[in-house]
Amino acid sequence: MPRFPRHFDEGDLYHVYNRFSRDEPIFGEEAEVQRFLDLLGEIKETDGFALLAFCILSNHYHLVVKQGPVSLSRTMRSLQGRFSQSFNVRHKSTGPLWQSRFKAEWIGDNAY
Repeated sequence: MPRFPRHFDEGDLYHVYNRFSRDEPIFGEEAEVQRFLDLLGEIKETDGFALLAFCILSNHYHLVVKQGPVSLSRTMRSLQGRFSQSFNVRHKSTGPLWQSRFKAEWIGDNAY
């Protein structure tokens, strides 16, 4: 069954997160964290979103993003796809790196 497209509005805040397949501690290596953050900064410049907060743990990440003019779906596809491809090349591996597509929760008020 196909997945339905998600809708994200420019200017809205989202809690974005995802985990690695099989709970692997890929971010346990500081160099991988730095590569992810460098790529995130590069994509932030091209897509125009605001990164308000982030938390990187050994097997997953959390971001608080204010969406810019480019869809959050495209931004995250670019971030996760490019990181996965470069990781697989560096580690001579194949296959998906992420457990699933990213999750995004709308932050509508301070209670969230």
